[in-house]
Amino acid sequence: MLVVLLALHAPGCTGSKARKTTWRFAIEEIQGSVQDAYAQEFKRLIEDGSDGQIRVTVYPYGTLGTSDQITEQLHLGAIQFATASPGHIGKLIPELQAFLLHFVLSDDPRVNPMTLRPVNRGMTTRHAANHMRAAPRQRSRRSSMENQRPETQQEAPHR
Repeated sequence: MLVVLLALHAPGCTGSKARKTTWRFAIEEIQGSVQDAYAQEFKRLIEDGSDGQIRVTVYPYGTLGTSDQITEQLHLGAIQFATASPGHIGKLIPELQAFLLHFVLSDDPRVNPMTLRPVNRGMTTRHAANHMRAAPRQRSRRSSMENQRPETQQEAPHR
């Protein structure tokens, strides 16, 4: 994505008559956080790649409001970039709320094919022409460890 941004914006900014512009980037974390590190690297790459014609201003959490307010500002075009969780963006794009359903898939690999059957069938019919398919789910570390338990260990009954 970053390469595409540079390819689309930097060529138009290299001429002597190019107008300088500022992109606003709001993050959901404080300065010094992981999100801030990524935002600062993004800023560096854009500013260097555009020969200073594009300036990126990074706003840490709280500077422009709450996560809901940042999402609204992004939707209205007041800011150009933001890191946001699916919960906040899901108010504007309901399909993203699917990412909040982390409990849909089981640690038991025998259950998941039944859960995913309608999704896989839809993927097959809609994306077969483009040679796309659903990626196989990797086993979590927890389920791998559970399968290595000694058989003599008894589990407490579920209540």
